[in-house]
Amino acid sequence: MMEHFSLNDANAIVICLCSNDEEIDNFRQQLNHSVISYKNADSCIEFIQSNESKTKTLLIVFHEFISEILSNIAIFKQMDYLFIYYSTPNDYKYVYHEELNITSICDQLGQLCSSVKEELDSIDEHNSNWIFYDPKQAMERDLSKNANDFLWVHLFHELICYLPRDDLAKRQFTERFSSENSNDSMIRKVFEDALREQNIDELYQLRYFLAGLIEDINAQHEQLPCLVYQSIKLSPKELTKFCEYQGKLLLYKGFLSGKENSPQEYADVILKIECNVNHSREQEDILFDFNTTFRIEHVQQVDQQCLIRLKTVNDGLLITQKYIQDTHRQWNDWNISILFGKFLFDMCQWDRSQNYFQQLKDDYSSCEDLAWIEQSIGQTLYWRCQWEEARIHFDQAYDRMMNSDPPRIKDSAMVLHDIAEIFRLQGKLDDSYEFHERALEIRKKFYPAEHPLMADSFEYISFVHRRWNNNDQALNFLEQALAIREKYYQHLHFDIARNLYHIHGSLIDQNEHNRALSIQERITSIYADSLPPVHWQIVEIMLSMSHILYFKENYQECLNLLSKVLTMRRKIYRLDNILIAQALLLIATVRTSQKKHDECLELSQQVLVKLKRLVPSNTIDIAIGLSVVGNAYLNGTANYDKAYECYQDALKILEEFYPSQTSDISNILQSIGITLIRKGEYDNAHDTLNRSLKLLEDRYSSDGVELVSALTKIGHVLFNQDRLDEALSVYQRVLTIQLKAYSSDHILVSNTYINIGNLLKKKKNYDEALELLQKALTIQERHLPPDHSRIIYTIKICIDIFNNQNRYDEAFEYQHRLLIIRQTYRPSANEEIMFTYNQMGDIRFKQGKYDESMSLYDKSLQIYEEFRPTKYSSTLNCLMKNGNLLIDQNNYQDAVKYCCRSVEIARKYYSDTYESLPLGIMNVGLCYRSQRQFSEAIEAYSEALDLLKNYQPNNYEDILRCLYDLGLTLYRSGPKNYRRAIEVLQEYLIITQSSCSSDYSSLLDVLSDLRKIHQLRREYTLALQYGILCYSIQEKIRSPTHIEIGKSLANIGLCYEELFQFRMALEYYQRALNVYEDEECSSVSPTDIFDIELKIDRILTILAQI
Repeated sequence: MMEHFSLNDANAIVICLCSNDEEIDNFRQQLNHSVISYKNADSCIEFIQSNESKTKTLLIVFHEFISEILSNIAIFKQMDYLFIYYSTPNDYKYVYHEELNITSICDQLGQLCSSVKEELDSIDEHNSNWIFYDPKQAMERDLSKNANDFLWVHLFHELICYLPRDDLAKRQFTERFSSENSNDSMIRKVFEDALREQNIDELYQLRYFLAGLIEDINAQHEQLPCLVYQSIKLSPKELTKFCEYQGKLLLYKGFLSGKENSPQEYADVILKIECNVNHSREQEDILFDFNTTFRIEHVQQVDQQCLIRLKTVNDGLLITQKYIQDTHRQWNDWNISILFGKFLFDMCQWDRSQNYFQQLKDDYSSCEDLAWIEQSIGQTLYWRCQWEEARIHFDQAYDRMMNSDPPRIKDSAMVLHDIAEIFRLQGKLDDSYEFHERALEIRKKFYPAEHPLMADSFEYISFVHRRWNNNDQALNFLEQALAIREKYYQHLHFDIARNLYHIHGSLIDQNEHNRALSIQERITSIYADSLPPVHWQIVEIMLSMSHILYFKENYQECLNLLSKVLTMRRKIYRLDNILIAQALLLIATVRTSQKKHDECLELSQQVLVKLKRLVPSNTIDIAIGLSVVGNAYLNGTANYDKAYECYQDALKILEEFYPSQTSDISNILQSIGITLIRKGEYDNAHDTLNRSLKLLEDRYSSDGVELVSALTKIGHVLFNQDRLDEALSVYQRVLTIQLKAYSSDHILVSNTYINIGNLLKKKKNYDEALELLQKALTIQERHLPPDHSRIIYTIKICIDIFNNQNRYDEAFEYQHRLLIIRQTYRPSANEEIMFTYNQMGDIRFKQGKYDESMSLYDKSLQIYEEFRPTKYSSTLNCLMKNGNLLIDQNNYQDAVKYCCRSVEIARKYYSDTYESLPLGIMNVGLCYRSQRQFSEAIEAYSEALDLLKNYQPNNYEDILRCLYDLGLTLYRSGPKNYRRAIEVLQEYLIITQSSCSSDYSSLLDVLSDLRKIHQLRREYTLALQYGILCYSIQEKIRSPTHIEIGKSLANIGLCYEELFQFRMALEYYQRALNVYEDEECSSVSPTDIFDIELKIDRILTILAQI
């Protein structure tokens, strides 16, 4: 009895490297698979080094061990699959290393488990002994270019029967399997392993043995209907699949055997097969050919045993014949050996396809079509991006075709098409277009207009137009191709899906994302029916979907999809394939948009090094890599010189080696222009952008949409230079072009409305600006996600305009709109939500709604207290700013609330070293003093002074200010605090003298206050000293007739009068009167003159009595 084992956990080992028991348990529970867990890297490494099993190994690494993985590459590169998990999304970092098989990087446990399960399912399916197939109207539709495991087995069987069973085949077999060391059982085991791996190199060497065994199976014995039994083991997944595929088709990966008698011993699963077989009565076992197709009739569970009824059918043979016939409708000279190699190509098995065709060339050059073999080898090299080597084989194929008798001109069109594609990928677009046109002219001579090869030419010519940015022409060719294919194929077909995919791409190029999305589902459904799950074209549609996600700013989803693209490309292509590098550059671009600039720069530089290793330094791919690195410098680190250098290097490559690449050269010039704008070099930026525009105008029409990008950037330069009328003229030209090319509600039109609206705002044409901005907002809301940055930006401009117009209710309404967007779609963006609350608080403050304003600020603070975002000072600044505004308005009653709250926050979340804390406390003191709450004011100023002396001892300006305010407050609080006021103000004088302060205004105020306090304390001698000192300073800084000079003289006179030195008092009073009466002393009042005259009269009276 044969037993076929395929049990779940035996197919893969799952290892988890994590230090947290709870996280390991959660992962294991969700995965529902056995997991070997380690808490330290050393134990994990020890297991990996001791494990000799050939079973696939999946390693899940939690982020705390990433550095240890990267420092032990030689060990961990042995892992077949490596998953990285960040339990905290904020810690997420994209990790790439060329030697590590990183499959997925996740920050959600569900996402991690889903990714691991996907790979486990793929491993299980690969290791399964069974191929399940749903024919889905296979006989009604064209099967050419279908690619699946079911057809692989059947076509390989056709190949074995086609290839000669000759001495060469026998010799190659016996060299591989010596009779001494091999038997039929062992060889069949090798065959089954090779068939499971689809290892055509091994299977090709077995063709002699297989052809003989097939011949034996089909030997003319008695053909009888019979029932055959076989006991097997199935994994739960396989059993589920048997149930799902009842009524559908099945293949066994090998030669299935069975007996006519039902097994007596117990087995979990029994196959009961109804068949007609060539069977000799002497044979104990019945052996089924490896292409035998079964239909699953019924799956029945009886007690603990499962009975599966199968029936042999010829559906597999019919489907294979249909595939061959459908392929021959286009390529009738392809024999089975060529067709099978092309099928390997369609399965993305390019290395195997190349080796197979090379083997055919070496073994059967006398009887095989060498022209098609050379062309096929060239195609495999083309898909591996080895373009120079591919070109050699294409040239050889072309020469063979043209040198044959008669020349094979019709077939040569395919080779011309291949060469054209190499030129296109090398950026040589003019050459590519010329060769595609040559191929098209040939096809027009040999094929009717509705032939699918005509559609192929139209499709590939459209690629060149897309690279030239001729989007309308590209779309026109694609629509012609689609019309031909839909008429020819009738039903769903790979070529129709590929055609739709390129239309999808053209629509994305034109920012028609909604139209692109409308055909996306149709594309993916066709691919699901006709392709294996890992296929280059499935990767390409995923790539297009990532562009839409990027445009809609779903960056994390975009990154996840690009990570899948990278993983699939690594499965399909070699690691040195340039397409791997291109995927990494896209990932780097996304990380820039996620503000992970250092990460982007590191990754893009790493990729650029890889590109320079893969391709010559003067190729367009190097220019693209340099551009991405330049973007990282420009948008991330703001290293404009480095960005400029990268762009210039890219420009040099394009101008020297790709002079016809107008669009690419123009784009690089625009990047240089943006860099110069950022550097503030507007004239140079203007010149560079005009150079870009001139290139486009020479290539395209003066009103072509290709000019829009360059014109818009020129408008930005003029806007930044305040050349608003010129900028407006440029923006209006852009709008005219766009409205001619697009509908009025196209998303690109909204961008121009915003540019014009922003300009009109700067010109203070607020109503016109608002009209355009609201038009833009309507369009944006139709095309973009509600939280898209363009929508938020437009709303912010509208808010600015409403504020400028004092339309605070409308400004508040739009801020509230922003708040709803952020709370609904970006609930984790705490800083943005805080900022919006602060802005709303500012608006209510301007409206005098102070309680509501304070409430909004408090909501901002509550978010801080709950989530601790990295920046929170904006709320504190708002409170301090508004407190100051109320102080300026002498509204001390409301001001003190804002000032006290700001001090409270500063104390709570910052240490006493916080620089602005003393100033905030001094504002509190000012509010209390102005409301004659002197005790509270004195306490505040005293605390502020202590903080300044302790933590900012060299901040003389604020210390002096605080000393003065404290002294003044003590003075105004009444006689009980006069002595302390004197001490504080004298300290002010000492510091002023030692710090050489030149703030004469404050010094004069202090001297005046000291004079007044000593006068109030009847300490007239001291008062006189301060009065004279005050006057001496006034003399230095004022004109002799300044009113302050007069007041100082009068104050000195008063001190002398109190000291009974009447003659000196009279002298100073008279000098004061002379100042007041001078015609240049314009600010003196009659009251001042009258008052000094009374004092003089009083002194004269006293002197007359002495």
